[in-house]
Amino acid sequence: MKRLIDVERARAEYEAKKESSDESEKEEEKPKSPIKARPQTPANNEDYERKESQRPKFEKIRQKTDAKKEEAAQKFKDGDYINAIKLYKQTAELLDAALEDFPLFKKEISQLEGIIYNNIAFCYGKD
Repeated sequence: MKRLIDVERARAEYEAKKESSDESEKEEEKPKSPIKARPQTPANNEDYERKESQRPKFEKIRQKTDAKKEEAAQKFKDGDYINAIKLYKQTAELLDAALEDFPLFKKEISQLEGIIYNNIAFCYGKD
């Protein structure tokens, strides 16, 4: 009986310590510095306006790359790794050309290229 009481008391103490440590962690998570991260925007208003004016054209390129990427993914699922690699490489070339035409979208294009090259590597791993 005494052992059962000791276990219950130990559990209560453990829960109390856990709650107090959770509260102290929450306090530590608050940022110490009032400095905020700068938003990712173009360098000036003119660049921003130019980027927004080019966005519809870029979205068309993005749709083309997404279509090719989906087609390649289907080839990959079917086990046709060679053709999947070819399609992914065509998509990467399309993105390279887009980078020359749309330098303001460098971040977005680089992210898409990273995904494409990862998929190519995965295809080579399966092949």
